[in-house]
Amino acid sequence: MRKSPFALLFFVVNISCFAQFSGFTYPKAKLYLKDYSIVKVKKLEIGNMIASFYNKATNKSETLSLENINLITIQKRSHVWEGAAYGAFTGALTGLLVDIGEDPLGRPNEVTIEEYIGITAVGAALGAIIGSFFPKWKQIYSRGEFLGLNVPMNLNLKTQKDKVVVKITIPL
Repeated sequence: MRKSPFALLFFVVNISCFAQFSGFTYPKAKLYLKDYSIVKVKKLEIGNMIASFYNKATNKSETLSLENINLITIQKRSHVWEGAAYGAFTGALTGLLVDIGEDPLGRPNEVTIEEYIGITAVGAALGAIIGSFFPKWKQIYSRGEFLGLNVPMNLNLKTQKDKVVVKITIPL
């Protein structure tokens, strides 16, 4: 009777993990097929070793076995924050170089703190705008294995006399 809570835990965790795996939906994705072609898709649904999607090139809904797919990447956000950081750094560096240099008449330039802040803010805004045009892509499936958070989890339970061994296997 002492082992029944562990057995219950085993079944609840195992069932919930595989229930989550039954179907994922992604708004934008790229499928890299075994014949080296790339398919840009919308509304990708993965479940039971089958990928259902809306093909952007043919404007049709299609279904494909995961055995025919080498890699699946999904779009995750964009590089807005990285672009803003690079732009702010570039703007601040530009302001510093303007302050260090001399004008053509040989007089030293004096840049005020407001001008530093303005140049840095403009650089950050331009960097954020440029970064928004470049999406981030995350791999979720590669050569027969799911990657990241959306992986099925294997949970093994062994009991021997007074010992209970729980083994959790998550492929990375």
